[in-house]
Amino acid sequence: MTTFRVVFTRDSDEVVDVIDKITTDDYTRCIRRDSSHTKPSHSELDNSNGYLCGHEFFPDEVIEQSLALAKTKYNRKTKYPCPYIGPLYPADSGYLMWPIKRGNTLYLSGIVPVGPYYLILSKERQLVEVIVRGYNNNFLRCIRSRQAPKAPASDPYSKLFVPPPKPGYICGRSFFEEKVLKDNAEEAKFRSKNVMKSQYPIEYFGPPYRENCLIWPLMRDGSLYKRGKIGIYRLILKPNYNVIGVAMWDNGKLIPCDKKTIIANKNHDTSDYQCNTTRYNHQQLVIAAEEACKKMNSPAKNHYPAKYEGPGFNSDAPYFTYPVLSKGVYSHRNVGPDRVVINTNCEVVGALTSLFMPKKTLVKCHRLDDGPIAADFFGANAVT
Repeated sequence: MTTFRVVFTRDSDEVVDVIDKITTDDYTRCIRRDSSHTKPSHSELDNSNGYLCGHEFFPDEVIEQSLALAKTKYNRKTKYPCPYIGPLYPADSGYLMWPIKRGNTLYLSGIVPVGPYYLILSKERQLVEVIVRGYNNNFLRCIRSRQAPKAPASDPYSKLFVPPPKPGYICGRSFFEEKVLKDNAEEAKFRSKNVMKSQYPIEYFGPPYRENCLIWPLMRDGSLYKRGKIGIYRLILKPNYNVIGVAMWDNGKLIPCDKKTIIANKNHDTSDYQCNTTRYNHQQLVIAAEEACKKMNSPAKNHYPAKYEGPGFNSDAPYFTYPVLSKGVYSHRNVGPDRVVINTNCEVVGALTSLFMPKKTLVKCHRLDDGPIAADFFGANAVT
C-alpha cells in the first residue's frame, strides 16, 4: 500500500494537499511543483525562521549548529556525512547527508540510531536544504516556515524561547536557584514542625552571618538533605524561614556563596580561536560550552568543568574550563590539550591550550578577531 495520501475537505472534491508518511509515523506535506525537476527548493517565506518537517520544526539556529558539527567531520573516516542517493538531486551533484538529531539531542558522531531528519550539504559543506526520510527510503523536502518561540518543554530544539532570568547563588560551579531555595525553606519549616527527632535545622549565630539563623544541609541538586553523607552546601535561613542565602562548609567555617542571576540570552565571544596547531570556530566553542553547562550542577563527580585561575578575560570571574575537540565532544577518555573557557553564565569567554614550558602549562589561545597571530605567540611569550 502506498504511503501517500490526498487531502480534501468534506464539502468539496477539490484537492487541498498531498502528504506522505515518514518513518516516525507522522505525515509531511509534499511540495507542489509545476513540473518534475530535481533542483533544490527555494520556497522560502520572507519572514521564515526555520524548517518544518511534518510536525517537527527546526529553528535556523539549530540548523546552523548541526551544520557546524557536520563541518568538523570534513575529510574524516566517519559514517556521516554520507552521499545522498535518490531522485531529489542529480546523481552527479555530489550532495551529502548529515543527521540533524539523535534522540532529543543534536547528532555528533558514531554509528547510532539517527534520523529521520537530515541536512543536505554541497561538496563544499554548505547547506542546500533539509529533508526527511519517508518509507521505502523515499526522502521528502522540508518546508521553510515560521513558528513563534515555544517553551523548551513543548519544543526541545527551539532556542528562540527566552526563559526569565533565574536569580540564585553560585557556589563554585554549582548554582542554586532562589525559587527552589524558597520551596526548600517551606519544606524545612514543615519538617521542623512535623518530623519527630529531626536533627535539622541547626540554630547558628556567627560569622559571616551576624544574626540568628538556621542551617540546613543542601544536596548538590538543590534539594534538602535528608539522609546519607552530608555534602558541603548549606541553606541559611532566618528564624521565620525566609532565605538568607547559601554557604559552603569548609574546615569548620561557613563561606557565603555569591548572589548571581543566570540569564538565558548568552553573550558568547563570537571570535574563532587558534589553539597552537588547531583552529576552532565559534560554534565548536559554543557546543563545548553547552556540554560544560549541562555538567555544572550534575550530582556526579565530574573533573570538568574545572575552576580556572589565571589571566583574565573580557568577562567577570570566576572562570571554568572544559575540553574542546576538533572532532566530536569530550568524553572521559579523550581530553586533548585544548579548553574552552566559560563564565558562571555558561558563556564562551576564551580558549586555552596546553604547552610544555618545560612543564605542562595552560596558555591563552589566539583570538582571531584580534588580528594576525604573532610568530612567537605560542613560544616564550605565551600568556600563562
